[in-house]
Amino acid sequence: MNPSVSRRRMLQMAAAFAPAAMLPAQSTESDAQTETDLRPTVSRVHPGPSGKLVYTADAQGNTIPDFSNAGYGGGGVPIPFVLTRETIWPVAGDNAANLQAAIDRVSALPLDADGFRGALLLRAGHYPLATPVSIKASGVVLRGEGMGDTGTILIGTGTGRTTGSTGPGRAQPTLVRIAGSSGWVPREDTKQAITDDYTPVGSHTVRVANARGFKPGDTVIVRRIGNQEWIDARGMNGATQ
Repeated sequence: MNPSVSRRRMLQMAAAFAPAAMLPAQSTESDAQTETDLRPTVSRVHPGPSGKLVYTADAQGNTIPDFSNAGYGGGGVPIPFVLTRETIWPVAGDNAANLQAAIDRVSALPLDADGFRGALLLRAGHYPLATPVSIKASGVVLRGEGMGDTGTILIGTGTGRTTGSTGPGRAQPTLVRIAGSSGWVPREDTKQAITDDYTPVGSHTVRVANARGFKPGDTVIVRRIGNQEWIDARGMNGATQ
């Protein structure tokens, strides 16, 4: 007997195991199937020996996307509180110019240690915008006062965001654009078609018609075109909202 295990501990262990020993050994085919389905290693995502999640592909090679880097700072990082540096109220008529001027003033402030310039507080009310406003500097936060009819509401009164687009919601105007002053400059001469008939979800590689224009370290943009064929294949052709 292990001297480190006391008599009281032995009695507790016996009491814990006794009910289990009295249970009848009954198992049906459905019970066995349920137990098999619940095994961690059968799941598409399960903890590995090291404690990290293991993503298992299905027959087509699809894996559940890894969302561990989603969220502020790559996930798992508390969002810092950003001080309000500017406050505005709704004005009569179009609010785009007034809101844009306030955004520009906050954008001109220096960055703090956390990489923020400050927050622009939009007091509760309706803000009709005939044209979108733009945030072109990092570290600018737009802050409202609550949700619902009594909160801060931006209302787009301009044209739809995509000319000639169809489908529910496609004609809604853009309210806020967030982009750098330079943006991406596409190089049409390097554009190559993906030759794979099927690219599984979670793939890290694709085959292209000609890879001569690419070299290690290049930033590559993979563009997926959501055409009607893709919409039909995904079963989204019956969506109404």
